[in-house]
Formats: sequence, structure tokens, C-alpha cells
Amino acid sequence: MHIGRRELKNRLSHYLRHVRESMQPIYIIHRGEVVAELRPVVTGPGDDETLFALAAAGELSLGNGRRFRSFKPIKPRRAVSLAGIVFEVRR
Repeated sequence: MHIGRRELKNRLSHYLRHVRESMQPIYIIHRGEVVAELRPVVTGPGDDETLFALAAAGELSLGNGRRFRSFKPIKPRRAVSLAGIVFEVRR
């Protein structure tokens, strides 16, 4: 399947679902030329070793498994604008 860049931008969720369900690649065209390929990820038994090798080479960093548990959102005070809060936090 070949689609244009603008069509992909406008309907990205649709095309991601299509790739996931059909397991067929989609080729993205820009100005009459294929510039990218959207295809499903093929997972296999060696994927963990590949990730660890990339991490050892410094190409990516592995997560630590935490999901922002220590994050506490700012509770806005009355009569203070959001811009004021952002300005205050950035000081």
C-alpha cells in the first residue's frame, strides 16, 4: 500500500491499526518518491540481547521500571494564572 505524507499525518491511527492487523508494510510517498516504510515490528527470541547490546554501546538507555511514582502535581492556588505558576517553577 502506498500513501501520501499528508494522508498519513491526517489518519495515522488508522494506518497504524492497519499495519498491526494486516502485518503488511505501508510505503509513504512525498512528492512522488517513496521516502519511508511503516511496517510491523518483528519480535523474536534475540530481541533482549539486541537491546542490551545497544545499551552497552550507548545507543539507547534502558528504563528502570518505575512509572513516575514520585511525581506530585502542582496544586494551583486561587487567583494565580497557569503562566504565573510556570514562571514560578522555572525560577
